[in-house]
Amino acid sequence: MPLTPADLAAARSAAETFLNAVVKGDESAARGLLILGAGESLDFKTMHDSTASFELGPAQAEGDRAVAIAAVRARPGTSAPPALPLVLVRRSGAWMVDMAASITRMMGVDVGELMNQMAKGLGEAMSAGMEAMAKGLDAAAGAIGGEVAAGKPKKAGKAKGKGRGRGN
Repeated sequence: MPLTPADLAAARSAAETFLNAVVKGDESAARGLLILGAGESLDFKTMHDSTASFELGPAQAEGDRAVAIAAVRARPGTSAPPALPLVLVRRSGAWMVDMAASITRMMGVDVGELMNQMAKGLGEAMSAGMEAMAKGLDAAAGAIGGEVAAGKPKKAGKAKGKGRGRGN
């Protein structure tokens, strides 16, 4: 069922209450209006310290959720996003700010998916690096083994790629 004007007014009111709590430094009131998923966190102190004031636009319906855009003014010496889209969803009849959806909307990407892709890429890069290192160690061990088998092991100071050991 589409959101009614009363739904949108209630969603906007929840967004405004949330932002007022951030500006005032009332963490418990802000967290009471916030949905954080498993593993998500919020640096409330930084939000409070950087947010001087805001202007909140009207809530717009997007399916069963509402989005209200806040123009945020940063405190002197800090920075804040110039526009913060607050995605609001109903939980147990109350409108709440869905922080993950809000950040995804602001960044234009799904931050969770981005982190998964970055972790996958890092894992692949580490795997390739470890494979190259193993091949290098195998080659070095083979060369040393050949010298030992030939009965001509080189001393550390006389080996190829001379180090800085004694006798150099």
